[in-house]
Amino acid sequence: MPYTLTWLFVFDESVVGAAGVGVPGHGPAPDCRSRCDEDHVGVPHATFFHSRDWAEVWQRYTRGRVEPAAWSLSFSDGLTALLPASRTRWRGGLTRNYLSSPTDTYGGWLSTDELTAEHCKLLVAHMRTHMPNLSLRINPFDPSMAQVKFGVVAHDETHALWIKEDMEVIEKRFSKGHRGAIRVARKSGVTVSLATELEQWKAYYSAYVDSLRRWGPRTSSRYTWPLFDDFYRSGSPRIRLWIAERDDELLAGALMFLRPVACWLVARGRL
Repeated sequence: MPYTLTWLFVFDESVVGAAGVGVPGHGPAPDCRSRCDEDHVGVPHATFFHSRDWAEVWQRYTRGRVEPAAWSLSFSDGLTALLPASRTRWRGGLTRNYLSSPTDTYGGWLSTDELTAEHCKLLVAHMRTHMPNLSLRINPFDPSMAQVKFGVVAHDETHALWIKEDMEVIEKRFSKGHRGAIRVARKSGVTVSLATELEQWKAYYSAYVDSLRRWGPRTSSRYTWPLFDDFYRSGSPRIRLWIAERDDELLAGALMFLRPVACWLVARGRL
């Protein structure tokens, strides 16, 4: 017997506030924030881009033009799934587009249950019906998504390294040239550390702006200081900025998002 979606909750904080609202006849929805956080932590293939933190950063940065709109769904066999998403409104709210994850980062459903192909088909059908003009970048870490037919697909590629060893072990496998470059950098006083001060974030942003000038018109996206300021002030344990400095001058930096580690933006100053 095929499974069916028996009920769903819509978590749209711009409309119903932090608690969410349930479909009439099915009782109150669980708290939106806690459900999103619990499912994100409990799913091995979840990325930072599935998190509530990521959706809310873009809600603030766009001043509400992009807003969280996650769905919590239950199947007739008792299994459940969370569908993280954001929504954009155009033409005074008459037109709505959905993003599985802002800035075309990894998206798709999350579930602490073991979903079958039938469950996944129902999730795709739900997205087609209730999420018009959906933009979805398939999560390469979720094997179930590779087996689902989404319709029109634009092929792309992603690069990931599964790092299980300590840095000392990895460094021993570097090429001779790379090991030599590291020794030269250390002798010349280059240090690598986590940015903890606002001034360090500002220095990184200056390096980013300088990188934009070098990249020129081929740059696919450009972000302003308020986004980086939000990353710094969020205090999220999943946002890390690693910087390389010499004589208190920033040489380069890499903005990293944890779970798993994803390098989102690299910038360097004038070396």
